[in-house]
Amino acid sequence: AHSFRDGKRWWNLRSVEAYCRLIESGENPIDDSETLGDNEIALEILSLGFRTRNGVPLEALRRYPDWERILENLVDVELVTISGDRAAPTASGFCVADRLAAAFAG
Repeated sequence: AHSFRDGKRWWNLRSVEAYCRLIESGENPIDDSETLGDNEIALEILSLGFRTRNGVPLEALRRYPDWERILENLVDVELVTISGDRAAPTASGFCVADRLAAAFAG
């Protein structure tokens, strides 16, 4: 499992046995972590947002070149809907949520 907060991403051990052993002994099962730069944080916001019904704020998309055309294409192929100031995945969009974020990153 991966987590993200305050510009930092971390992930747990892959081994279920090792994970459980550390939890049972009161230790943290984190395997490694990384600090993200501004561009990586922006992409992380899209990646995580497109995995939820709430989607992402349009403001988060505006930093990407040609974002309006990309968003329009995603709406046209029924992967994303726009409601108010947010772009959210449709049922089909959830199936390709990582591709939605990648569409903006190029």
